[in-house]
Amino acid sequence: MYLSLDNIWFADNRLFEVVDYFVKRGGTHLFLDEVHRYPFWSTEIKNLYDEYPSLHVVFTGSSLLELSNARGDLSRRALVYELSGFSFREYLNFELTLRLSSYSLDQILADHTTIAEEILRSITPYAHFDSYLEYG
Repeated sequence: MYLSLDNIWFADNRLFEVVDYFVKRGGTHLFLDEVHRYPFWSTEIKNLYDEYPSLHVVFTGSSLLELSNARGDLSRRALVYELSGFSFREYLNFELTLRLSSYSLDQILADHTTIAEEILRSITPYAHFDSYLEYG
């Protein structure tokens, strides 16, 4: 089950109750997004780990500070990974199945015009930039 904890529904409803219902009906995998928006999220997730040891929980949040502050509550229960966003080049390669090369700063400074012309032969970067800002 996927739940976005920034949904207004969670203003009046508890995560634990939803998950209890889900697990008792056979649910095994829980994906929680924007956990830092939910009050006391780390304590409730800790309680879920303790109450339902067979439940697989994956949680994400866009506030690294909030996630870092909660590590104490989830110690010994959670493996924490920081996943950086794509660079624009990585995003274009992924979305458009391209193989745009990476360049060092020295290469860019020495030959930026040639590099830019090469890229523009295969794509129009600005056509994808808004999408990158939203999803990349």
